[in-house]
Amino acid sequence: MATLRKQFTFVGFWLSPPPRETTNSWTGKREKLAAQEYGFVLLYAGRPESSLKNAQAGSAAGEADAKKAAELAKKEGFGIDKRQVQLPEPIKTLGDFPVTVKVFRDVVAQIQVHISKEA
Repeated sequence: MATLRKQFTFVGFWLSPPPRETTNSWTGKREKLAAQEYGFVLLYAGRPESSLKNAQAGSAAGEADAKKAAELAKKEGFGIDKRQVQLPEPIKTLGDFPVTVKVFRDVVAQIQVHISKEA
């Protein structure tokens, strides 16, 4: 990873097992990567759309998945507070959405969230 750090400043960090995997090889590696001064893009694989029976089930599953992702992030040492995430409107469909994250008092990050079906 030290060699890659010369070219890359951020690393995607899986909180859940990546798609089509049953285990997560990223668990417990945050401190080692942070020591190499990597920034992090947190990733979480939610439930596939095909597993949802209706809109109500989708809403409940999305809420549960978000709660689980926040729990795993906290366990890994990432300080996430849902009040830091600003959505122009709730995400209820597939697609790309702008999200603003308050990083510090006067610092915000603009990120794009991509919501898709599992391949």
